[in-house]
Amino acid sequence: MDAPTAALIGASVGVIGTLAGALINPHTAARHARNMKIIDLRKDAYLECMKVLQKVPPLIRPHEMRTLAREIEAVPVAQMRLFADDVTAEWLGELADILNRAADRIEELGKKSASDCMDDKQIKLLISEWEEGITRFLRAARSDLGIETFSPERTPKSGRTRDTLRANW
Repeated sequence: MDAPTAALIGASVGVIGTLAGALINPHTAARHARNMKIIDLRKDAYLECMKVLQKVPPLIRPHEMRTLAREIEAVPVAQMRLFADDVTAEWLGELADILNRAADRIEELGKKSASDCMDDKQIKLLISEWEEGITRFLRAARSDLGIETFSPERTPKSGRTRDTLRANW
């Protein structure tokens, strides 16, 4: 092959590569923008859930627990089903169920709030389940958003993470 033929082939490859890049780049940029928008929507959904979950159930009355359960089931669970995974949405549904069971138990005992019946084993168990559920949800949110690198199913290497999460709530 002589020099002019090699130069022509090289120039052709360069032109074809440039054209291919020009065609592919907008699609890649659009896909990246779409993914970033989904991440922003997911972040907003997690924040909305956290706003609802930061109300402290042990200190509220049964009717407030039921209202909080309805708030969890209304917006956050729907947002989690849309922007996150079904497991996280199920965990939120379980938290709403825990609130309803706690409200039932408080009314069954004839008390005004969970703090009035802290000596009841079932209430203690429900409060413990609530705290574990919130911790599990936070782990899933942090993992999904890339804030922490462990999966929701794994336990953190130290108890410090759990204490930090509780302190933030």
